[in-house]
Amino acid sequence: MKETLRINNVSHRYNGSNVLEGVSFSVSMGGFLGVIGPNGAGKSTLLKVISRSIKPDTGEVLLDGRPICEMKRRETARRIAFVPEETVVNFSFTCRDIVLMGRTPYINRFSWEGNEDYRKVEEAMKLTDTLKFKARDINDLSSGEKQRVIIARALAQEPDILLLDEPTSHLDISHQKVILDLIRKLNRDNNLTIITVMHDINLAALYCEELLFLNNGKIYMKGSPQELITENNIREVYGTDVQISRDNKTGLPGVIIIPGGNK
Repeated sequence: MKETLRINNVSHRYNGSNVLEGVSFSVSMGGFLGVIGPNGAGKSTLLKVISRSIKPDTGEVLLDGRPICEMKRRETARRIAFVPEETVVNFSFTCRDIVLMGRTPYINRFSWEGNEDYRKVEEAMKLTDTLKFKARDINDLSSGEKQRVIIARALAQEPDILLLDEPTSHLDISHQKVILDLIRKLNRDNNLTIITVMHDINLAALYCEELLFLNNGKIYMKGSPQELITENNIREVYGTDVQISRDNKTGLPGVIIIPGGNK
């Protein structure tokens, strides 16, 4: 597959401490990468660097071989969309208004939204099954419904790459499945490249084609769920003992927590 995104020797510091240190990897077009690791490993910071929310201290992010720092913000926003862990809307906006905000990179400074923008908004809301909410206030929705609207806003940008930071946090198991099934469908049917941060290792193994283990701001390992999710790797990265089960049909690993103290 054609390489879409390359993170090249990226490092970043907060308050004198290394949050990311010498991180290098690539993601191919249409790939589905899950970023996992303990709290404070640098997962969210990595997404912010890729999305240009923050500038790395060293290294660069290349999109189709071009440094994103040399691109215009409008061009980057047309290629990369970012769904944060939590979106707070302090004003009363309808869901359609929220999704329409995703068209900002396509609207000139002194222009108004056109028919094409509204068509793209409707397409994004259909894909996420949120068109039925278009006239409702975003703050009147449940957490799962609101998350689908925020994903629709990202899709309205028509990105090649979708970044998601903990897309299923604070959701019950039913809504987790709805959101992750949607993301996988977009990846498979629309060839949308997905990079998502996840805390739940079992969900990451079920949905992600490839995983990236971050630990203390460095890459511990990158590979398939079968390669990465082992008792030894979990012990090394998370400092805890677990048991690993294997699904008889898929061979995918599952993490079983061992109650009590570690060995």
